[in-house]
Amino acid sequence: MFFAAGANEERTLPDESPINSTPKAYEGPAPEQEPKARQGRVYRLQPAVKQYAWGIRGSDSRVARFGLEAGAIRAIDQSAPYAEIWLGTHPSGPSLLDDGTELSKVVACPRGQLPWLLKVLSAGKALSIQAHPDKKLAEKLHSMHPEIYKDDNHKPEMAIALTPFEAMCGFRRLSEIAVHLRKHREFAACISTEAQLAVFMAGTPDAAA
Repeated sequence: MFFAAGANEERTLPDESPINSTPKAYEGPAPEQEPKARQGRVYRLQPAVKQYAWGIRGSDSRVARFGLEAGAIRAIDQSAPYAEIWLGTHPSGPSLLDDGTELSKVVACPRGQLPWLLKVLSAGKALSIQAHPDKKLAEKLHSMHPEIYKDDNHKPEMAIALTPFEAMCGFRRLSEIAVHLRKHREFAACISTEAQLAVFMAGTPDAAA
């Protein structure tokens, strides 16, 4: 990915790397004055590479290969699960310009934070189920517990499959959930007795009629 420094500039550089794209300049006050020597240049971004248990291990992971190509890692550990590449200004994994400057120091966005975070995922196992707060609750949680909630953004997401990928959308039918509640005590223990009863009632043929 390349970052074009300077006001209202848009440039394209040919590169076959799948992580490359051409961002546009954002309107708004910059967090600090950009040095004149940096204005008008195009910088290659160094992303952050994240390792999680569900990632694909070693060089089989596209994240590992992209990270190595982008200079984010020096070598690929064949035993490590490379899960995500982050391109953006998130404090837990900010991108760097090729001179080592954090991207948040030069983007013209409020507080130096881009309103999006681009990720490339290499999923070798099922990802954990996540529940994200809305914008109002995210701001409240971040102000109360910034050490846990690292930013004040909500998390609307869009996924684009670069390779064949299987994903689940929606929930099981209530009749199937009722079967699992009866079969697995650990699952049943996660919800109240009233909620279980509501599932059983809604999942019966009489209730459907």
